[in-house]
Amino acid sequence: MNIHTEITRAHYISQDECLQVWVKLDGRTFIAESDFHGKTFDTIHDVLKTLDDSATRIVRFDLDRLSGEDITEELARAYLDAIPYYDMPSSYDVHTLPYFVQESEAWEEWFA
Repeated sequence: MNIHTEITRAHYISQDECLQVWVKLDGRTFIAESDFHGKTFDTIHDVLKTLDDSATRIVRFDLDRLSGEDITEELARAYLDAIPYYDMPSSYDVHTLPYFVQESEAWEEWFA
């Protein structure tokens, strides 16, 4: 998790930002339609609760600046940190995790 983000932001996603969620379905990747525009998420865990297993990339998009920040890796680390050690899937069970976790550096580091 990006400590700087946690300290300097009042909300993990503010109302002048939106989430762009890239999803993988039937082997194809595209940006999903969502109702995230103008929605505030106080914590990284609030964002995690809204994502489904098909999410592959998540971008925090600033609507005022028209710029985006890829937060996929932060979310993957937070997802893995939230799993109790004894419930952590093995490398053989990687398919049980959301795509954005399966494809993350955080997951690779878990088994390094």
